[in-house]
Amino acid sequence: MTAHGAGTRWWRRGRDEALARARAAAASAATAFVDLDTRQRATTLQVESYGALERGPAGAALAAEWDAIRRTADDAAAGYLRVPEQYDVDADLTEPDARSAEAALRRAEHFLRQALAQVTAFSERNQGRFTTVEQALSRLAGAGRDAEAAVAAARTAIAAAERAGTPAHDAVEALAEAEQARAVLGEGAAVHGLRAAVQAADTVLAAAFRARTLAETLDAQRDEVSRALASARTRMEAVGTRRERLADTLSALRRDFITSSYADVEGAPATADAALTTARQRLAEAERQLVRRNLPLARAAIAAARQALDTAGGAVDAVTQRYDYLRELKRDPQTVVQRTRFVVREAQKLFVFLGDRVDQRYATQLDSLVRRVTTAEEGFATPHPDFWRLDRDLARIRDETADVVRRLRGI
Repeated sequence: MTAHGAGTRWWRRGRDEALARARAAAASAATAFVDLDTRQRATTLQVESYGALERGPAGAALAAEWDAIRRTADDAAAGYLRVPEQYDVDADLTEPDARSAEAALRRAEHFLRQALAQVTAFSERNQGRFTTVEQALSRLAGAGRDAEAAVAAARTAIAAAERAGTPAHDAVEALAEAEQARAVLGEGAAVHGLRAAVQAADTVLAAAFRARTLAETLDAQRDEVSRALASARTRMEAVGTRRERLADTLSALRRDFITSSYADVEGAPATADAALTTARQRLAEAERQLVRRNLPLARAAIAAARQALDTAGGAVDAVTQRYDYLRELKRDPQTVVQRTRFVVREAQKLFVFLGDRVDQRYATQLDSLVRRVTTAEEGFATPHPDFWRLDRDLARIRDETADVVRRLRGI
């Protein structure tokens, strides 16, 4: 023993300390390598799963961004793995080699942790996307079992309805949609992509539920169709009654106004008659289909009848509303004249207010509009005026004035 203490190899102190530091650096670098490798593997799986969910530009953009970060991580890992090939810190290295090993390992650890920070930042930045993927995968976990149960329940309900003598046409159609989606679900995400598989799972459940509900509520649906049919018949009668009065209305138009004021609506009775004939035919078809318990065709026929009644009602209204409007215009033409004159004058005030900031040619246009109002006003005072044409002239003047105001305001 020496004065330096029992068992102390004083002549190796520097070498042993350098070796200890190198081995500590090796342990720290190894930890960093494992941390990076673990996080990188997990993130790679997340990116690949997201690519399966989003096969379009979004998935491709994320994969490209990850590829650059992954290459940085791979380079850092490769740099670390080269150090043990050069320095075996478990061996009895010389002091210079131990110091070199420590420096190389510290440098490798720096790049490993730098890469880990980039991978972590990428993962956190896209956590929302990865959560969506996790939810989708979780959704698919029991989707097959749920789909089978839903389709089986729908089939049972449809079979019960058919045994009761009521074909479940809508339910059968919904069941076909469910089974088609179940086929996509069965082929899985590997064939159709994760998003399509999840959508298929949702579609199976929704369509199967709809099929079951439709099959179980056929009596209520039949009652609903019966009420709709009765309502459409009542409406047809009302429109027919109004149609019968058109002869008197047209007679009054011809007696009180010149032909050009109502010529465009003279064909309305024929339009109404044709539409009412169509409505009667469609309602008769709806009745037949309801007796046959074919509810989809009954609904379609009622919808067609309603559309025909819309046409018939519109044709009747075109005549009656024209007569009412012309009669009021004849009684008081000044109301529409003064309203139009007010609109033009307000535009002139705006023009004066804006002054030199706007094109002065608008003054000429507005003056022309004022003159046209006066011309229309004089037209109402002539014997047998064309009330409808004069009213349309005033409407065009208001539209043109509104266009001038928009341009003055720079709209």
